[in-house]
Amino acid sequence: MLPAMADSQDLNAELPFIEESTGDHAGKHEIHLKEIEIVDSKLQDINTTVSGEKINREKLITSLEEQLQTPEKQVTDTAKKQCQQLDNMELTQKKLSRLDSRIDSLEGAIGESRGKHDKLVANGKTTRDGHHATIGERLNF
Repeated sequence: MLPAMADSQDLNAELPFIEESTGDHAGKHEIHLKEIEIVDSKLQDINTTVSGEKINREKLITSLEEQLQTPEKQVTDTAKKQCQQLDNMELTQKKLSRLDSRIDSLEGAIGESRGKHDKLVANGKTTRDGHHATIGERLNF
């Protein structure tokens, strides 16, 4: 046998093994491709879900921010009103203090006038009593 023929016979003997081996690998590649397609599909589903959750979270954050604006405005408005009320109360307190001092002053003046009035009435009564006594004395004559 010639060496070239010997190589070709060896090759013919190994060919079924090579074909079988290639077929096995092709089958494995096909299985791996299907697995990759399944994993890719699942990843796309997960990506869609994550994108949806991100949109929902952003909507929730926006909704919470809007919901917080109302109480923040109410608190701010209430604080402003309370400051105004405190200012008004301070002004009222000052006015009441001035009125108290004016009333005290008037009460003092009234007390002095009453004292003078009481003295005048007492003097008038004494004068009247003295005058009446003189009339009675005159009548007894």
